[in-house]
Amino acid sequence: MCSCTTFEQLEWIKVAGYQLGNAMNCQRCRLPQVKVKPRPHPYELKGDLFQCKDSLAHCVSVDLAMSKGIATEFRDRFGGLEELRSQRGGVGSVVYLHDKPGNRYIYYLVTKQNYWGKPTYASLEKCLEALRALCLKHGTERLAMPRIGCGLDRLQWDTVRTSIRRVFPESGGIQVSIYSLD
Repeated sequence: MCSCTTFEQLEWIKVAGYQLGNAMNCQRCRLPQVKVKPRPHPYELKGDLFQCKDSLAHCVSVDLAMSKGIATEFRDRFGGLEELRSQRGGVGSVVYLHDKPGNRYIYYLVTKQNYWGKPTYASLEKCLEALRALCLKHGTERLAMPRIGCGLDRLQWDTVRTSIRRVFPESGGIQVSIYSLD
């Protein structure tokens, strides 16, 4: 950007994970002007989580009931209940499946004991820390999830987002995307 145009004079548009200013030419020097701002972390967008090609994560209970909410969609799409059960995940752990056709991992954050129970922020954060360790072990660079713990589990999104930012810092090498339908 030339010194003729100020950063604030450019308008924002979103393109492929970055916000780019509308390209325009400076009226004085005729140089093209564009400003770039990194995308927010975690990146929040509206859309179908299951259309995403990244590794996926969501919350479950130790009993792996997955009988309500988005968990039923994970169960129906990816199956693997016996493999998940064989990993014997307790509260605060993460069990996973390797989705070989998609060359990605499906992570199940075990945030509570029983499907009718509710997670705590502490159990969710412990799961996030275990998830980060697994992502690093598996070489996962891109991770997508719903607003974990905030649907049927009733945690507050602002608090959960803060935990995600703390456990997955922007400079940590794992790009996190949060999908919501509304």
